[in-house]
Amino acid sequence: MAITFFLDPKADVGAVKEACAAAKEGGYEYICLPQWFVSFAKAELEGSAVGVATILGLPGGTTSPYAKFAEAKQAILAGAALIIFPVNMALLEAGDFAAAKADLDTALVACKIESGKKSGVKTAALIDGEKLGTDALRRAAENCVASGVGSVMIAHNEAAAEAISRELPAVVAF
Repeated sequence: MAITFFLDPKADVGAVKEACAAAKEGGYEYICLPQWFVSFAKAELEGSAVGVATILGLPGGTTSPYAKFAEAKQAILAGAALIIFPVNMALLEAGDFAAAKADLDTALVACKIESGKKSGVKTAALIDGEKLGTDALRRAAENCVASGVGSVMIAHNEAAAEAISRELPAVVAF
């Protein structure tokens, strides 16, 4: 999954326009933008192969699952092709994998509803692997796959992501 990230919260429309042009020229599959730029970027990228992605629940997936549900619904309506759900890191760091999975399950409902309507929206879970060992990351990734995300992105721990990806092909280093 080739993604270019442009997440500057201070960006203006001109900067987003330039980032979209660069994404097209760079042959990226997605450009990931703050949610408030999704509909603008979708229009800018019309006719190209580049889709718009957005990350919800920042920072660290700690917003409520209902807030993430609402954000997902809004992103879908704005034209996002890929929605990235950060897994609640506070819950994972506390070892409460069941609560982190329940949080993700609830947040994903909006995408599952839209998928039933054939919107084509894809989903990914994002796990910050910096503070988690390989076993904890594996368990978190298994829960994400069980929740139904299309892929699991593990950041800040490339070695663990590679090892886990051999068992779970949906896992990629980020």
